[in-house]
Amino acid sequence: MRKHTIALLGATLLVGVPACVNLDEDVVTGLTPGSYGTQAVFESLVKASYEPLRSFYAQERGFTVTEFGTDIFTKGADGSFKYINDYTTQLNPDAQYFRETWVDFYQAINTANAAIDQAPIVVMDSTLKARRLAEVRFLRALYYFDLVQMFGPLTLTLHETRTPTPSRRAPPSIRCTTRSSPISSTPKRPSPPCRRSTGERRREPRSTCSPRCT
Repeated sequence: MRKHTIALLGATLLVGVPACVNLDEDVVTGLTPGSYGTQAVFESLVKASYEPLRSFYAQERGFTVTEFGTDIFTKGADGSFKYINDYTTQLNPDAQYFRETWVDFYQAINTANAAIDQAPIVVMDSTLKARRLAEVRFLRALYYFDLVQMFGPLTLTLHETRTPTPSRRAPPSIRCTTRSSPISSTPKRPSPPCRRSTGERRREPRSTCSPRCT
């Protein structure tokens, strides 16, 4: 009888335990949806835009997809992903390193876009804000440049994507966008003048995206 009483008491205590659990959320980072547009969120987005660089540049993945199969680097006795060097039928856009790079870089591009979209409402030092904008615009351009080198025409997004969006291949002008975007938040040097009146040979712009003198 005593054993049954103890068992019944234990079961009663167990049933009552969930009612004593504190269900209040403990926000570890301090960044919530209500923090949108604050300097803390803006700075965090800028920092997060750098993250994919650690898994690509100076790493096996980056060297493999950019150097293998060229005159710069070739496979050795050890190592993996030799099919990228040998251009076998295993080499395709869904290969592990290409797929991971696609996902990581597009996530970083969307993070950079989120920072750029928030910038107008962020209250902070204007000089520092311009610097942070230049950073994320450069990073976005860098990620697009690397993706274009690997995949050709891409889906071009210049604003934060919050809902599923159909993929659309952008024309080659994506190169113009990525070249001009990084410096759009910094003072621009004036374009060289057209020297028609002096008869001197006019200077051609270095970038094919820049407007020519007419």
